[in-house]
Amino acid sequence: MKELLIKKYFLNILGILISRISGFCRDLLLARFLGASVYSDMFFVMIKLPSVFRTLFTEGTFNQSFLPNLAKTKRKGEFCVKILMVFIAILSSISLVICIFSNLFVKLIAFGFSDELVAITSPLVSINIWYLVFVFCASLIASLLNYKGRFFITSLSGSFFNFGCIFAMIFYSNSDKLQILYAISYFILASSIFQIIFLLIALKDNNIFKSMIIVFKNLFRVFYEKKVSLKGFFKNFFASLLGASSSQLNSLIEIALASTLASASISYLNYSTRIYQLPLALIAIAFTQVFFPKLILMIKQNNIKNAILNMQKSFELMSLLLIFATLGGYILSEEIIKILFMRGAFSEQNAIECAKVLSIYILCITPLGLSKLFLAWINANYKHGFAAKVAIISCIISVISTFSLINHFGILAFCISANISAWFIFIAYLKVFGYSRFLGILRLKIWFLIILISIVFAYILTLFKGFLNAFL
Repeated sequence: MKELLIKKYFLNILGILISRISGFCRDLLLARFLGASVYSDMFFVMIKLPSVFRTLFTEGTFNQSFLPNLAKTKRKGEFCVKILMVFIAILSSISLVICIFSNLFVKLIAFGFSDELVAITSPLVSINIWYLVFVFCASLIASLLNYKGRFFITSLSGSFFNFGCIFAMIFYSNSDKLQILYAISYFILASSIFQIIFLLIALKDNNIFKSMIIVFKNLFRVFYEKKVSLKGFFKNFFASLLGASSSQLNSLIEIALASTLASASISYLNYSTRIYQLPLALIAIAFTQVFFPKLILMIKQNNIKNAILNMQKSFELMSLLLIFATLGGYILSEEIIKILFMRGAFSEQNAIECAKVLSIYILCITPLGLSKLFLAWINANYKHGFAAKVAIISCIISVISTFSLINHFGILAFCISANISAWFIFIAYLKVFGYSRFLGILRLKIWFLIILISIVFAYILTLFKGFLNAFL
């Protein structure tokens, strides 16, 4: 079982790594063709709403509720079809409303934009919002593959969005910047359709998928008979949605406030976020995605002792890796930005400003990453409501601290607030796991070794920094 878990973890890492590398390639091309400018700000605004709703209705929010309830239900095909039909109807309605009132939504997202800039950005938002419907279908299929332990395919499929952006910029490299943004928008929609096809091919022999096809043939009867209730799912989902909504609201407030600062502030935040999310994804998200189904099974079988032992080992390994990532990002922040982005329209001054943002942002990945592990425990115990309350409070803390600090620290206020919020979430999640239980899994010898190794690693990074600066 242990060897199988490790194998799945590394396969998931490989898929996520390919996805993140494609994301970096996307951002390299964005920096080259759009720079850190009003056009790069427009790009991040036009994909913000689809990204927000994707996070709310798919990805972690959906999986946290879907997988535990899928494990409990006996009529899995019917359960999945009902979920699919309900969400397609909801997301199509949301997309239509945003498409019609795109001007209003752009103003809400980036109220620092001028009326002219809002008018240019609105059509782009109208196109990109339909990505939401397609990506939910892909997310549901990916969840079924994860349920059967096929993590590599699902993590790899995340690359399709990035490939769409990359191909658009390559094919339209000689066009003006606005035309490039339109090309990216249409290529994103096309990439989501290819993603669905790719996942369906991987799912074709899945028994749940086969039962879904049978259910589709009797769709009206299935909804009429109501043999499968979605009440339990939606109870957990709305709790998760409430928590995710507060987090995404905070993200939207961040974009809105950043739009009032100097030009390219939105871009600095997004470029930095892209970098610190790489280790977060490879270490925390990749592992918890694999660990979560196993944890659900252990708790379902009342094997709590084994579950806690697995939590202990996971916590120690993740802590070491996350501390390494934090030290690397903090010490080498300027070098990382220069190597990745300083070319084309992205100047050295852009790199210096962006590095300042990254050096503070990177500090929050240790509490954020470890929080993912304890969130898995919370969701496996069906305590989604508590996680939602924590998310709401953390959002309030983040917003208040940002407003308090922005006049003194400018764009760095967002990074400082993110750190405050991340530590609050981590400490709050420990409450459900149990503070005494948490202290019980801390092995002093292991932690002494982790600290010692981290000090040596920081020293090596400092030497490596001097080596890099000799070439940059």
